[in-house]
Amino acid sequence: MRNIKVFAVIILAILALSLIFSNSADPSNQLLFGLKRFQENIFANFKQDKLDYSNELLDKRVTELKQLANKEKSRYLWSASLRYSTTAGKITELIVAQNSKEKATIQIEIFNSDKEQINKAWQEFPRDFGNEDWKFLEDAINYLNIYTEQLSKI
Repeated sequence: MRNIKVFAVIILAILALSLIFSNSADPSNQLLFGLKRFQENIFANFKQDKLDYSNELLDKRVTELKQLANKEKSRYLWSASLRYSTTAGKITELIVAQNSKEKATIQIEIFNSDKEQINKAWQEFPRDFGNEDWKFLEDAINYLNIYTEQLSKI
């Protein structure tokens, strides 16, 4: 019985440390990043203000995009740009459903700030022969343009 308790404590300690370290994981660390995504999905279900939490995630996603473009881990840009654009799309859907001009105006400012950051990463991305991962940054910018247009119609 004592061995089971020790084993359980060790497993819980490993899980707790993994959750802490997974918070800063990027897609190149598949195990911790998977745990991070799982944690985000769990938290999303318990948050009262989905818009604020989604904007927190959006901020993390734009940071991931910039890090992946700067660390030459560009093979992960495709999935990171999809996560970013999906989060931005969900935010747009929330605001459109609420039909809030005030929230739309604030979100457009956030999207414009993100566009500037992503555009800077896009401009600095090396255009090596055969590496066209920079296009995923361009995709994120294009999606933001679409979402900004949708929000401006409110």
